[in-house]
Amino acid sequence: MPLSIVDVALDANGWEGLPSSYWKAARSMIESFNEQGESQVGGRVAWFAFRKAVGALHTMLGDHWGDEVGQLAEGIGVSSSDIVTANLAYELGQVGCSTFGHATSSGPIHARNLDWAFPRGLLKKKLTCVRFRGAAAGDHMAITWPGLFGVLTGVAPGRFSVSVNFVYHSSETGVRSLATAAMAGHWPVAWAVRKALDDAGDFDEAVSFLKTAPLLAPVLFTVCGIDNDERVIIERSTRDHALRRPSEDDPVCVTNHYLSRRFREAIVYPAGWRTRERFDALTERLAARPPRAAVSALNALASEGVLLPDTQHQVAMSARSGTLSVRIPGEATTRVRVTGVR
Repeated sequence: MPLSIVDVALDANGWEGLPSSYWKAARSMIESFNEQGESQVGGRVAWFAFRKAVGALHTMLGDHWGDEVGQLAEGIGVSSSDIVTANLAYELGQVGCSTFGHATSSGPIHARNLDWAFPRGLLKKKLTCVRFRGAAAGDHMAITWPGLFGVLTGVAPGRFSVSVNFVYHSSETGVRSLATAAMAGHWPVAWAVRKALDDAGDFDEAVSFLKTAPLLAPVLFTVCGIDNDERVIIERSTRDHALRRPSEDDPVCVTNHYLSRRFREAIVYPAGWRTRERFDALTERLAARPPRAAVSALNALASEGVLLPDTQHQVAMSARSGTLSVRIPGEATTRVRVTGVR
């Protein structure tokens, strides 16, 4: 599979020194993320106004990301604003997903399909594993695309793994709400995940931050630690949360809708997403054939009723071993460690 692997030394030169192939791929991805964002916002004039509104993010969160935004903008040859808006890929995309955290004899296995309609097959062609070295709480790695410093799927060895599922909220999903939250300095979802991976020392610290951080948009976080009792779905609005934990060794599963009572009145089922059907198919498959390792976890995600035509890639992660296995549906699997590739 076309998986690129790059190392980013946060305690040294950051994004500088990456190969020219990364920067070339990053330019095409930044342009494509922003094209999709402009389409979601509603055209060029609205996009210009939106970029002005979210420009506050670069200033308010500059202590965390200012240097990286600048390095990426210089390396790619685009503006800082282009980097900021492209790193709102979650908020400005249509990102489905099917995810579970399952207990095994080797600790939790955390697996997910990423479903995303995207032009020109770029999410498959430009798939990248970034290994972040020298973060405050330790090294970690993410499955992502060139040009993004935010994270949608990542694992921190010996600490936790985390992924996001998109969710619609009846009153908090939309460009107006997004722009208002941006001007207030709320965390973009992928930026919040990156901060947790950088700074949270363990599962509990990650959950504490992700359940309370003010966010730009609603989201469903899955977080798994190194022990089987460390598995949780964090259902989020922009300011509120609910936790779903498993009963003993039962799996925790999530697709693209709320299940908690707290958000019952906010539930929206997007047409054509088959979110309830995927949830039922996944839970039935896990009950019938519980996965014991990465390969069987990926196979569960490839089962009928779960895999979609827009599934871009599949990932299975273990925080205990510090590994992730990733594959594009129908292709070979690549297993990656922070310390190397196997």
